[in-house]
Amino acid sequence: MHTIKRVDDLLKKKLEPLFVNHHCADLGIKSILEGQSGKQIKVVVDNAADPNIALIRYGTFGILAGNASHAAASALVQSIDLPCAIQPSPETWISLLQNKYADNIKRIERYSFTHEHIDTTILKEIIAEHPNCNALQEIDTVTAYAMEHDEWHKYHFLNYDSPEDFATKGFACGININGGLASACSAALRCTSGIELNVITLPAYRNQGLAAVAAACTIKRAMEQNLIPHWDAANERSARLAMRLGYKPAGSYYTWFVPA
Repeated sequence: MHTIKRVDDLLKKKLEPLFVNHHCADLGIKSILEGQSGKQIKVVVDNAADPNIALIRYGTFGILAGNASHAAASALVQSIDLPCAIQPSPETWISLLQNKYADNIKRIERYSFTHEHIDTTILKEIIAEHPNCNALQEIDTVTAYAMEHDEWHKYHFLNYDSPEDFATKGFACGININGGLASACSAALRCTSGIELNVITLPAYRNQGLAAVAAACTIKRAMEQNLIPHWDAANERSARLAMRLGYKPAGSYYTWFVPA
């Protein structure tokens, strides 16, 4: 297997046909094929010059593509670093995954949403009506360096190469309370058409509406630049927050999670 940390234009042309029929539950495929790189982003292929099979990996998530009957397909599945949640992939790949990890694999439902009915007026109201609205800020490089070493906020950086990279591309907004970032919403993934949202609130500040304010700020910024603010929910709490922000349910899908 060959590991590639950043997809260039030549490799993109060779990889795109492998993913053409995939159900894109998030922006992982598009962002990484467009060249997003980061600490936990990689593409694993059987042949770097002429790939027949591929695994896109970003954070905990992965996507399998190509000919699952290829001689190297089983080796690709065996090479997956665990834990990993495989996003929607062809059934032939899921069968290989189930055969390899039969005792541990778990199917998990996630929830999709559409942004098409979001009203920026509502987003502005969510921000303005919160008592901590004056503590809202766009994340700069200095704040990004502090976040990188935080037990919780470090997860914003999985798909970026550095705090500078994150501050430039991450679209992050956060609320600073008592000298520290209490809640932040950033682009976990970014491509030419949109961003994939990631919201993290420190445990001591949860259930105070901070996540809604940070998310509203980031969503508004994205929409002002004609970028789709993509929301994908792992649980009911995330789903409720999405709907408060103006998202509408758009069905559900399953990931296949294999623990370490």
